[in-house]
Amino acid sequence: MPDYLLYVIYMRKLREIAGYVLGGLMFVLLIPALMLLVTYGWELPSASQVCMSASPLSARFVVAVVMVLLGLSLSVWSIVYMRRKGDGNPMDAFGHEVAPRTRHLMTDGPYRLSRNPMLTGSFIYNAGVCILLASWQAWIVFIVFVVVMLLQVRSEEKRLRRDFGDEYEAYCRRTGRFWPWRLLLLAGLLVSLGSCSTLLPSNNKENKKNMKTERLVYFYYDHHNSMAESGERYDVKTLDDGTVRLLINEHTSKEKTIILDDATIFDDLQAIVKNYKMDKYKRDYNPMFDIYDGDSWSLHYSYDSGRSVSSGGYMAWPSNYREMRNALSAYFSKWQ
Repeated sequence: MPDYLLYVIYMRKLREIAGYVLGGLMFVLLIPALMLLVTYGWELPSASQVCMSASPLSARFVVAVVMVLLGLSLSVWSIVYMRRKGDGNPMDAFGHEVAPRTRHLMTDGPYRLSRNPMLTGSFIYNAGVCILLASWQAWIVFIVFVVVMLLQVRSEEKRLRRDFGDEYEAYCRRTGRFWPWRLLLLAGLLVSLGSCSTLLPSNNKENKKNMKTERLVYFYYDHHNSMAESGERYDVKTLDDGTVRLLINEHTSKEKTIILDDATIFDDLQAIVKNYKMDKYKRDYNPMFDIYDGDSWSLHYSYDSGRSVSSGGYMAWPSNYREMRNALSAYFSKWQ
């Protein structure tokens, strides 16, 4: 076989692989990543925190997981079918051939359900992510994504009409662009069930009301490095008799225990928690690389409602950590 033919075959295969990789990155990773970013900002939560934001037994969690799995299954089925029957790649961007286009019109398999089953699956998948995040910001990203993809599909349809003519026109008359009525009915039902209590950011109204009235009853903060005497530790706890025990720098030569008659210290600490948005801290912060002999810190506090927050890390911290640490040091310095 001539070298130039080998080169053409090689480049086609390379573009096919690139098309699948780019498509997967955009639809499966990039869009959910944008949803996380607009919901949580740069202090992204761990996967376990996102999943546990809804109870595993709640309707929201179940519906979200069902939609994610259903959407991924439909998209993967469509990709496999296109690779075998269409002899091409789905990656096409507003008339520009990113990867080799399909050579055959596909009307069976997943393409009997929808003319764009891969996108339909992607829509279902990302709607499930929105429900899991319970974030109106994520829904905005989803709507923008749908609008952009609709424009892209309309652009691609011009090419399909040009390539397949009457065959494609007949296909359009019997198959919907995205949502056959059965899929539309199912997806609409799932979105309705999962979104009933999630259109407000993060928590429902009742939870937000409780959070406004709850009061801090325990606070613990610890920061230390490889030197045992370096750093600070504050442990504030309400005792059974109503007094407050303040323990500073426990297990060091600077250890100090103070009993306070009133609980106004918790009002001050609650103001610091709110001011530095400590409720939004991730549970764990870890460096990109293993580091030995570095600083570590931990933070725990709880409310009279039973809600508690824990966070900590080793040589990694939130963006406002230095300011938060200085504020705590300044506040507790009057007892040291």
